[in-house]
Amino acid sequence: MHHHDTALLVITTGQRAYDEPVLARLRATGPVLLITPGPVSWQRPHVLDHRTADVHDLRHLRTAAAELASKHTIDGVITWDPACLLYTSYLAADLNLPRNNPAAITACRSKETARAAFTATGIPATPSVRVTTLARAKNAAHSLGYPCDLLPVVDTGAVPVVADCPDVLPAAFARAATAARDQGTEGIGIQMEHHLEGPLISVESVSENGLHIPLAVTRTRLADDDVRVTGHSVQADDPLMPMATPAASAALEALGITTGASSVRMRLTRRGPRVVKVTPCLAGDLIPHLVRLATGTDLPRIAADLARGRTPDLTGNRHRTAAITFLHPEPTGTPTIRNAHPSVTQGNPWIERLVWEDTTPPPANPQGHVRLGHLVATGDDVQQCRDRLALAQELLDIDFDITQATALAS
Repeated sequence: MHHHDTALLVITTGQRAYDEPVLARLRATGPVLLITPGPVSWQRPHVLDHRTADVHDLRHLRTAAAELASKHTIDGVITWDPACLLYTSYLAADLNLPRNNPAAITACRSKETARAAFTATGIPATPSVRVTTLARAKNAAHSLGYPCDLLPVVDTGAVPVVADCPDVLPAAFARAATAARDQGTEGIGIQMEHHLEGPLISVESVSENGLHIPLAVTRTRLADDDVRVTGHSVQADDPLMPMATPAASAALEALGITTGASSVRMRLTRRGPRVVKVTPCLAGDLIPHLVRLATGTDLPRIAADLARGRTPDLTGNRHRTAAITFLHPEPTGTPTIRNAHPSVTQGNPWIERLVWEDTTPPPANPQGHVRLGHLVATGDDVQQCRDRLALAQELLDIDFDITQATALAS
C-alpha cells in the first residue's frame, strides 16, 4: 500500500441505474472505497476496495469503516442516500473529516424541527398538524383546508397521500398510516399539511464553510395527481434562479447546513416560493447528471472535493437543457417484454441514455410507484427536450402480461 494514495469513502444502499453515474464521476477524482449492504457486482470497476455492512446499523458501519481505514488513507466520506446521512456524518467525525453537524441533518429529516427553524428565521412555512386518529385528522383537515397532504412524520422521501375532500380522508389516512407502519413510525402519528399548489422545483446548491452557492434549478414534472414524479429538467441559467435561490440559501442557513451538496425542494405558489424539503446531499433521480449535461458543472466532483476539504471548481461550460422522463408501467399487468427500437439511441444523438430498471415491485410500496426505466434527452430548451423524449417513447415496446394481474386481482 502507498501511504500517499488517499481514497474517498462512499456509503450507499445502491440502485445501479442511479448510483453508477455518480460512482463513475467520483472514480474520476481518485480511488473510491465502498460500504454497501448488498453483494458488490457492477460497482467493482469503480471501487478500489469495499466492505458489506448494514448501513443502518452504526456499529456495523464503524467496524467496516475501521477495516477500510486500516488499509487505506481515507480523505473524505460521502453519501447521497438520505437514509445514510446521519451515520455518514458520524463516520466523518470519527476520521476528523469535513461533515455537517448531526443536529442539522436530523433537522432536515424532521418536518416539525425544520418548520420551527424556518418560522424562527422568518422563512414562510406551510402550516401543519400531527395527528394520531382519524377523528383528529378530520378536525385538522377542517382547519388546514382541503386539499391536504398526509405523510409519515419521519421523512423518508415517502410520497404524500393527497385528500382533496372529506369523503376521501378516511382512505387517505389509512394509506398514510400503512406507510408509517411500514417504516416503523406508526406510534408517532401522521403529519398533515395544506397541499401547496404551483410548480415543484428544487435548487441544487453546494455549501462551503457555511457559504451557500446555488448552481442549478431542477423543474419537476408531476402526474395528474400532482404527487407522482414523472420527470425532471435542468436548464442552464434558468430564469427561476433569482426568485428561487434566496429561499434555498435561507433554508440551508436556518437548518445549520455548512458543507457539501444539497437539494432544496420548493413549490412556487402564488405567494412566492415555499420550501417543502431540504436534503443535505446530492439529489437522486440522476439530477446531478442532468446538471452536468445542461451546465457542465460536475456536482459529484464538487461534493467529493468538499468532503475532502478542498476548494471545488464550480464553473460550468455548457448552455443546454437536459431532461429525464421515468417510464411507469400501466396500472394493470406485469411487464413481460421491454424492447427499444435501436434507432432510439443510435439515430438520435440527443437521447443521451435509455436505461431499463429492475421492475420487481417493492412489496411495501402502497403507491405502486414502480419505474420500468428512464430516458434522458438534451436540447436547447425544456420544450425541445420534452418533444424528443416523447418521440423516443413512441419507439419503445413494453408488453404487459394482463393475465397475471387479473389473477392477482381476483
